[in-house]
Amino acid sequence: MTPPSAKAVVKGKATQTSFIVNVSFAFAVSAYPTEAKKSLNGETGKTLPSGKKYNHAMDTPDPNAERMARFLAGDKTANGAFLAGVLTTGIYCLPACPARKPLPGNVVFVDTPAEAKARGLRACKRCRPDEFYAGRHPDRQRLTALAEAVRRNPGAWAHASDIAAASPWGTTKCAALFRAHYGLTPAAFLTQARVQAATRLLRLPRQPVLEAGFAVGFDSASAFYRCFRQAVGCAPGEYRKRG
Repeated sequence: MTPPSAKAVVKGKATQTSFIVNVSFAFAVSAYPTEAKKSLNGETGKTLPSGKKYNHAMDTPDPNAERMARFLAGDKTANGAFLAGVLTTGIYCLPACPARKPLPGNVVFVDTPAEAKARGLRACKRCRPDEFYAGRHPDRQRLTALAEAVRRNPGAWAHASDIAAASPWGTTKCAALFRAHYGLTPAAFLTQARVQAATRLLRLPRQPVLEAGFAVGFDSASAFYRCFRQAVGCAPGEYRKRG
């Protein structure tokens, strides 16, 4: 069998390539809407069926669409990126404000508190955006003060629920703040504070072991021994002997 000549091979490849290009173009045209077909044919700028002029600017995404999505989702990572002004209430909020979300038509977006105030809006008293932009975090400050009070005298807190009761938040938010900042629930934080306080007492000379446990808030010897061993790796008596 005689092999094909070089010219025949080249011609065959050219024909195959032309066929692929034509098929691909036909598929693209069929997949695009009418206005896209006009763009492919170099007719950008001509009148659309709606009577409007086609413009590539129509393809540019609305930056406020992303802001609205993040605001309605309560995206905490958006705090500091923009502010949402609510026209019906006259306030401006952080994107993650826990207040009920308004209708999208009643929302405007601004970049800074100054811009919001220039529009006649006032700061939300719930999420406190001015304090956030000033670098102050009231919840964090209150949480730190509460945590220090627990560490200072854990025996004064009979139950983890007492921590939430002493805070300005409800049980759910109090627990969320402790997990976010300390990686522990209020109950686990209280146990940790009790064990740490017990280690300090056990360093004192002639300190009875069980009295140390009861003094820091443990209500039974078994709970004291179990929690102490889990946290420190040895029994309270052994810890005291180590000095």
